[in-house]
Amino acid sequence: MNPCSEILLVATVEEAELSTRVAKNTGWLLLGRLGSQGLALLFSIVIARRLGEVGLGQYAFIASVVYLGNLATTFGTDMLIMREVAAKRDPTVLPASLIVQLALALPFILLVFLLAPLIPNQTPDVIRALYLYSLALLPLAAYSVFSAALRGLERMAAFTWLNLFNGFFLAAAAWFFVQPGFSIEALAGLLLAVQLLSALAAMLLFASHGRGLWSWQISWKTLAALLVAAAPIAALGLLGALYQRMGIYLLATLQGAAETGLFSAALRVVEAAKLGHFALLGAVFPLMAQAQAAPHPKLQKLFAKTLKLLLLLAGALAVLLFLFSPALIPILFGAEFSASVPLLNILAWLLIPVTLTHYFSLMLLSAKKEKIIMLSLVVSLAALLTFVLLGLPALGPAAVAWGLLLAESLQAAILVVYWLRNPPQKEFYADPQLPQ
Repeated sequence: MNPCSEILLVATVEEAELSTRVAKNTGWLLLGRLGSQGLALLFSIVIARRLGEVGLGQYAFIASVVYLGNLATTFGTDMLIMREVAAKRDPTVLPASLIVQLALALPFILLVFLLAPLIPNQTPDVIRALYLYSLALLPLAAYSVFSAALRGLERMAAFTWLNLFNGFFLAAAAWFFVQPGFSIEALAGLLLAVQLLSALAAMLLFASHGRGLWSWQISWKTLAALLVAAAPIAALGLLGALYQRMGIYLLATLQGAAETGLFSAALRVVEAAKLGHFALLGAVFPLMAQAQAAPHPKLQKLFAKTLKLLLLLAGALAVLLFLFSPALIPILFGAEFSASVPLLNILAWLLIPVTLTHYFSLMLLSAKKEKIIMLSLVVSLAALLTFVLLGLPALGPAAVAWGLLLAESLQAAILVVYWLRNPPQKEFYADPQLPQ
């Protein structure tokens, strides 16, 4: 065999192995996403059917506050763990991240106890439920650290089983315990118990897969370096959480639980439709991080194919949701949620700009270019707030749906234009060994 043919054969085998590896990881992540999000959707359906739109709205509000708190106290360390574990196998990043998350969770919980009574349009039982569920930030810290480590190690099968475990207990708890008249405080206690079980499962799975990836020999210097590295990612996560949940916060505080529940039902369907996107991007992100340390042209081809596939999937799903929303909403949530249909018709088209936003955000994050992502989030959040506050009195929840579509499209445009004007450096297309 001549040298050229031999090189071509090796390159073909390497590309096939890389595609197989990504396909396998994507399959596991997709299974986990389908299972966990499907079970989360079942949980929302049970809440909607047994507690009505008010109960669903109350749950959506307290869950959104804790979601925001989780992202704030995670402080970007989950993404940092994935990036550093995938590229360097650093054994100090995990305990340092856990210390940081727990240290931030405690003051956030205290802040909830101090400020929750000041939130407008919330009943005393909702405030007490928020007190209780805010304690979930402590087990969520452990879950975040150990699940991120599994993804960084590309132990996608273990990560999938962890997601399925979490979703199963969430859905089972709702199915067996939540009945008409079930209080929002009892629901918060149920959610807290599920988070404790999930954190324990994450610790046990990591113990069996992460040998050699834990060292308590960390110093103040290590913690300081972690905080500096994680701060831009933390700011991104916090802004992203505000942006993604701003509609829930505005509706809950300015209009009420019923309107929040109607919007939440439509949003839940769209979030479930993103499963394939998150699975594929979750499988590709470790490779994006590795591509920064060990560039390879075949990785670039893989990333380009990934984007094309995601856009085709997003367009198809958007059309399907738009066409079948009049049948889908009553089947899932009941006839009393018919007002969610026009909201779903708008939110369905979010899938296209969301695909661009998530893909280019991960590419830029892997390249440590957080500033442009931050800028795009700030601009999009300002656009969303302006549109919603102006349109809410006349349009109601539809103003939030249109505002999200406008803001997401704006963010996608900013990231795409930046990427096109700042292409990867020539050395990014060098041809070293593929990362293992």
